[in-house]
Amino acid sequence: MSHPSDSAAWKHFNTCHRNFAQDPHNVRLGLCTDGFAPFGTYGRNYSSWPIILTPYNLPPGMCMQKQYMFLTIVISGPNNSKRKLDVYLQPLVDELLDLWHNGYVIYDAHTSHQFHMHAALIWTIGDLPSYVMVSGWSTAGILGCPICMDDNPVFRLQYGKKVGYLGCHRQFLPRCHAFRRDVWSFIKGKVEKGTARGRLSGDLILQWVSRIPKVIDNPLSNSHNGYGESHKWTKKSILWDLSYWKDLLLQHNLDFPGQAGGREATRYLSDSEYRSTSLYILTKTPEAEPYFRFYCDWAKEHIGTSSTSIDHIIFEGYVDWFRDSTMNMNLDGVLPLLRAIASGMSYKVRTFKEYVINGWKFSTFDRSDGRASQRYGVAVQSNSNYGTSIEYFGVIEEILQVSYDLHYHMKVVLFRCR
Repeated sequence: MSHPSDSAAWKHFNTCHRNFAQDPHNVRLGLCTDGFAPFGTYGRNYSSWPIILTPYNLPPGMCMQKQYMFLTIVISGPNNSKRKLDVYLQPLVDELLDLWHNGYVIYDAHTSHQFHMHAALIWTIGDLPSYVMVSGWSTAGILGCPICMDDNPVFRLQYGKKVGYLGCHRQFLPRCHAFRRDVWSFIKGKVEKGTARGRLSGDLILQWVSRIPKVIDNPLSNSHNGYGESHKWTKKSILWDLSYWKDLLLQHNLDFPGQAGGREATRYLSDSEYRSTSLYILTKTPEAEPYFRFYCDWAKEHIGTSSTSIDHIIFEGYVDWFRDSTMNMNLDGVLPLLRAIASGMSYKVRTFKEYVINGWKFSTFDRSDGRASQRYGVAVQSNSNYGTSIEYFGVIEEILQVSYDLHYHMKVVLFRCR
């Protein structure tokens, strides 16, 4: 998926609201929020929560750039607003309702004409604390999963009594998946044979939350009948005031971003590093796999079947061949992602000592050496052109972030290992 318009949620919204979807002037928005302490860990208690809107009616390389992110609200104060976030969102929701039902007359500078523009908020983005504040579903303790709700086989640790979710979501995996039969990595001795409950429709969820008062109606209480037993709703989110909110296939997205740590530096790649890095990224991009298979077949036909010869011609010629092939094709025939990779990355890279990816922290060897936690070891499984599989173990020496700023504004994090 190279753009949100490729997603099932976007296409589902098109089906539910065809008139809105048929007008290319109409705008789709995403709402993002995350809190931080502006005075740092050692400052006085103070919380700041920016609310940012992002329009998605832009090419992939533009819709997530800073100049197209609109800071609509900043909630600041000595205390976290938590469930009372809806009080601050009320003016924004009123404007979103007006944009949906009435729209605004906008001037098009390109055509020198006016048009009627409508807009819709199609989802929110945030981490788990943000999700709780925006959606109204508490993720703490029993019934913490917002997908399974009251149909989740969670358990408590025998001695610590903490809630455990280990292996509880294997029911979403295909029947033949190896993790379902894994009796060691999850709950020992347990094979998962259950079937996940189907996705609840927006109408059903709306019926459920309609029994819960909104914060504006009942600002003091966050505990309601059945809380912790059959549900974990702390409020009816103000976003349910949007008449189309129940029609959304995916109302909330969880964000698990990469996060850099340690002292940052910059350096320039050598020609050899540049070629090997470009080749690695290109061969690890699923969208480029058909090109790679075609090139390998061509190499076998013209060079021979020797693995040494094929590897040599791939290293020396594949990146240049891919660039020439994609850049000479019609724009409509090449994905923007592939065209960006073909245009080449910058020789200038950023380097880090630590990096957090999907909740896992990785460190270079010199950063971790001598510390209690060793985070520099990695394992990679490699598949050769002949179907053999080899597992490599390495030590992280450098963490690099390369960028394709020319067309796609894409950044890729790589580990240089030995």
